[in-house]
Amino acid sequence: MKKAFVLSCAAFLLLAAIGCREYYQMQGLHKVKAQYDPDGKKMVIIPFNDPISDYFESPEGRTITEHAGDYISGHDITPVVYEEPFPTGVRAAYDEHKADLLVALKAVADATESDLVLIGEIIDIYDGKPEDVGIVKGWMFVSARLYDMKEGARPVWHIRRKKIVYPEGLAYEAGVSVIDLPRAELRQAMLEKAGETIGKAFHTHLEQIK
Repeated sequence: MKKAFVLSCAAFLLLAAIGCREYYQMQGLHKVKAQYDPDGKKMVIIPFNDPISDYFESPEGRTITEHAGDYISGHDITPVVYEEPFPTGVRAAYDEHKADLLVALKAVADATESDLVLIGEIIDIYDGKPEDVGIVKGWMFVSARLYDMKEGARPVWHIRRKKIVYPEGLAYEAGVSVIDLPRAELRQAMLEKAGETIGKAFHTHLEQIK
């Protein structure tokens, strides 16, 4: 206990002496500012679509939504609706108006009493080929937009064709990755990372220096 207290005091004194930025750099971290601050506004996340499935219908789109929502909720960034089953009437509201996307988003916002609507798309995803032995890495492209429905459905944040790569920082031996990850696990990891990446856009946080 005494040793832990001494170490904590030493870390505090070091932080006071050199400043937060330098301390984080010494730990291999840097501060990433929020791209958009929801400022307490309630958000609803519509399950993403993919090249085959519509919004609400893509299992992989739901995985991204789940992990984005978990991150936002888990870090108390802003109130968020994202867990299925959605409140009664949400899917019906979308289906009734989906011929006009903005009208559909407004209907979903009204049905969930939300100010912000987050929606996005899986554009492409690669997790290797069936004959691969020891996949080097996978990648995917995702786009997303956040609309403020209280300001006339104004887009307040977006990413276009954001590339998600997994795993990062691979080690190699004789040109072959030392990481042998099953394709299904690689695909799941990329989807989870995409959701977390989107969630992180809405608050200031620390990340490893690459």
